[in-house]
Amino acid sequence: LQILLPCHNKLVEPSLSTKQTLNGALVKKLFNKKSIHVRPDKVLLTEEKELSIPDGDSQHTNSSDSQEASDGIN
Repeated sequence: LQILLPCHNKLVEPSLSTKQTLNGALVKKLFNKKSIHVRPDKVLLTEEKELSIPDGDSQHTNSSDSQEASDGIN
């Protein structure tokens, strides 16, 4: 994971000296009242894998949701 901090309109990695490690105290000091942005080092899900997910799964959950709703009406 990459831990980034906002700098103007960009996200940058905090610059640490060779002796420093990013521990809890340093995170608190660097990100006092700022947002912490976390980004993965590598791609977790490619667009091809995302497109290959079958739509049947989502239709199944939608039909069961509508079935539960109609059961509550009766």
